[in-house]
Amino acid sequence: MTRKEQLSEIGGIKPKNYVSKVIIPLPHNFYQNDMGIFHTIKASEWSIMNDNSNQTQNILDAFNIKKYIYENIFPSYDNSDFINNFDTLYLKRKINKELTLEKFNFVLYDIDLWIFEENIAFFVLNINIDYNNYTIDELTDFNRLIKNFKFLKLEKNCLILNGYDTTTDIINYLLNLTVIDNKSFLNINIQQIVDDVVYNTSTNAKLLVGIETPTATFKNKKPIEKDIDEFINFDIYDTLSILQEVPFYVASSVNLNLTNKSFTPAERYIYNLINNQGINIWKYSSGIALHDSLVLFGLGNGGGPIVDNTNNIFYFIYILNLYINFQIRYIERKIINKDFESKDITYYYKKLQKLKNQFITDEIAVKFQENEIHKAISTALKTNKILSEVTENLIETKTITDNNIGLYISLLGFAFVSIFQEPFTDLFKQYPIFFSTISIVSVALILKYRNIIRNKLKL
Repeated sequence: MTRKEQLSEIGGIKPKNYVSKVIIPLPHNFYQNDMGIFHTIKASEWSIMNDNSNQTQNILDAFNIKKYIYENIFPSYDNSDFINNFDTLYLKRKINKELTLEKFNFVLYDIDLWIFEENIAFFVLNINIDYNNYTIDELTDFNRLIKNFKFLKLEKNCLILNGYDTTTDIINYLLNLTVIDNKSFLNINIQQIVDDVVYNTSTNAKLLVGIETPTATFKNKKPIEKDIDEFINFDIYDTLSILQEVPFYVASSVNLNLTNKSFTPAERYIYNLINNQGINIWKYSSGIALHDSLVLFGLGNGGGPIVDNTNNIFYFIYILNLYINFQIRYIERKIINKDFESKDITYYYKKLQKLKNQFITDEIAVKFQENEIHKAISTALKTNKILSEVTENLIETKTITDNNIGLYISLLGFAFVSIFQEPFTDLFKQYPIFFSTISIVSVALILKYRNIIRNKLKL
């Protein structure tokens, strides 16, 4: 069988298990509420998943996430003190809304709402589709459509592709779910979401997909994934394994069956992405993280429980990485905003340092595979690159700000002498303590910034 025939056959398989989560980021002002908001939410259709009185809160207890990250990203909600800009709130609401999108019938069975500190939140649409009625190729088409949520109009129970004209139907629908007593507890309106640059740099939602096939062989009984002698092999291969390649097509929402397609992804491009951002560390399973998608793919012979993990631990790791990425992007946007003031620099410098101290590490988990997935997601999101750029900009801005403050104090010393127009000795006699302090500081700063002052005086 040729590579194209192999991909075509896999694309025609109906999965034995499938999960799809559509993650839509948005800003918020939740922490403008007072403590009473928690009682209001608990009386609504939303459940607080990290409420310490909620017995279902144990959903993450079995996860092998290191304790300091677990406690920071998923703190236990407490009525007495859980209302500040640093804690996370995790809400869930049952929906069970039946929808159609072209030929696809599916159920939006519930919605998660992650509210993180200062401006960062995620709606997560948990999709239930009768995957036994669709092939992997067809489900990839569904992924492509649902991910481009900004181009979908909502009419009754139908989602309709609106060409290239963006709409706010889905965001409006989700935002309306947060309205209690005629006010959204997120304290934000649709126009603020539309105008927020951080949340409009991409037309796509983030997509998390897990697929398991019922078989590990082709129709001719040959295995989809060849046996290898080594348990784990880190060598770089010159040719792609089909098991490595399939998650790329699902993540990029390009059909595996490309026989009649005018566009075929370049093999070298796929190869580079898989080596840099791929996950291929278990037999009979693989995955890939792209900028807008994370896909885990397992074959029938021992590739599971991909879907179970995608619903739980891998989902948690993905949300963690999205939070880190969006927090850095939010800080970046703040420091380049035209309204940014130098007095804010220390606040954002400390904020970035706190983020690095609490969350940014290669090893977030006890198990090897979870750490590898974490690193792959971080690489795909280019988190380290943007972190490096923002850190450098903050340090440079802080240095310039500190230098300017020192310069102003130095010039103030000159101004003081000029205004009083008296010798230094007389000023010392009249204002001994005050001027002694000013003089010492001024002399030290004048020496430090003498070249800058000289240039200023020349002007």
